[in-house]
Amino acid sequence: MTYFHKLPKKQLLTSVLALLGLVALPLSASAKNTISITGSNTMMPINHKLASEYAKINPHVKIEVESRGSETGFKALINNETDIAAASREMTAQELYLFKEKTGTLPEKIVVTFDGIGVYVHSTNPVRQLTVSQLSRIMTGEIQNWQEVGGPDRKIDIFTRDTNSGTRTYMSSHVMHNHSLSDKALTVHSTDELAESVARNQGAIGYGGINYTQGANIIRLSENPGEKGVWPSRENLVNGKYPLSRPLMFYINPLSENKDIEDFIHWVQGPDGQLVVQSIGYPAQNFNTLAAN
Repeated sequence: MTYFHKLPKKQLLTSVLALLGLVALPLSASAKNTISITGSNTMMPINHKLASEYAKINPHVKIEVESRGSETGFKALINNETDIAAASREMTAQELYLFKEKTGTLPEKIVVTFDGIGVYVHSTNPVRQLTVSQLSRIMTGEIQNWQEVGGPDRKIDIFTRDTNSGTRTYMSSHVMHNHSLSDKALTVHSTDELAESVARNQGAIGYGGINYTQGANIIRLSENPGEKGVWPSRENLVNGKYPLSRPLMFYINPLSENKDIEDFIHWVQGPDGQLVVQSIGYPAQNFNTLAAN
């Protein structure tokens, strides 16, 4: 008697259809006891720290981290090539559509922490504050000399992230309001590289996560002229006073049968995971109940 003769009719039909590629089988991007995290460059230090600390209490689980921009994480999640997409921006309507088309459902979003996009300038630059409008006009190329915003008579050199970057997407929509970035802007492929470039160039300006200064200065930002600029402190990120605050997120496939993913997410959202997040300079989700510094 063959294997198929032994199966109940319903299971037999499912097995045959699966062989023909006509049934959507449960999705699992990685092998059992392995979790893959792909995406945001901004979240790289968070993800590596979470992975290393989680391994100490769950040595049987291997967590692999790849950080090449939020867009790469979304593409990998849509194509079932990663378990977790790490993101510094929300999924677009098109990305959500593609995910649902592939899986039949929508992804689950988990907020890990909050981040501020810091605006970097050279350490010798006397400019210590800009309005969001001034920043926008600099990034689009309308303002090209530091003298126009109270600084020295020096050309402004703009450094920006590549188009895979969720941080660049955020800057485009929230600061430049989808106006074109200056065609003189210099593109780099990681936040570390961007901060290092600004730290070496007296006329430079750039942007990135607040923990990536590499010797450059972060300046204050205000919404309106004449207002005191707001510093991207933990408190100002959580309460929304800093103009460029945003959540850092994980996206997962809710249909995944990898229980290790579920356990890891629960740990990240719990007090132990949030203390790890806080230990590297980011605010914990339950900020008021954990150490303030």
